[in-house]
Amino acid sequence: MAGVLLPRVSAPSPAYDCDDSALAMYRHFQELGLKARPVIGNLDDTGESFSQSDHVWLLVEFFGHEVAYDWGLPRFDRQHHEGYPITLDQIYAAIAADNPGGTSLIAAAR
Repeated sequence: MAGVLLPRVSAPSPAYDCDDSALAMYRHFQELGLKARPVIGNLDDTGESFSQSDHVWLLVEFFGHEVAYDWGLPRFDRQHHEGYPITLDQIYAAIAADNPGGTSLIAAAR
């Protein structure tokens, strides 16, 4: 059960940041048939504007309730439920901007 609720993601590094983690988690939950949506925001500010956002995570639906997931772990604080929904294409674009040479994670997800 832990493998379902706790997706494995790599540790943060210069080559693997929150958009990579969000995509990996999205793919994990998608394979399990669970609905997930990426959200962008700023965990250090309340009521931030879209342009002040600097982090991405997921909201995953379990039995009609959304649970925030960040770096492979569920988060129950209010701040993880604030932010702006984004599309997968926006995550792909962020990853591509981080890795101009391309990445296998993007190719595998498309």
